Amino acid sequence: MASCLAFARQTAHIVPIGLPDAFLAAGALPTLHDRYGLSVAAIKERVRREL
Repeated sequence: MASCLAFARQTAHIVPIGLPDAFLAAGALPTLHDRYGLSVAAIKERVRREL
């Protein structure tokens, strides 16, 4: 999405939400989502803070 905006010469506030560039712990997906801020609740809170 960010590259599409850049090529269209549009400006926007982009908030990256994703995994860190590192070796990550192993575990069940719900646990990992919570640990790395990728659960639905964590993403919703991040979006609310950024708005």
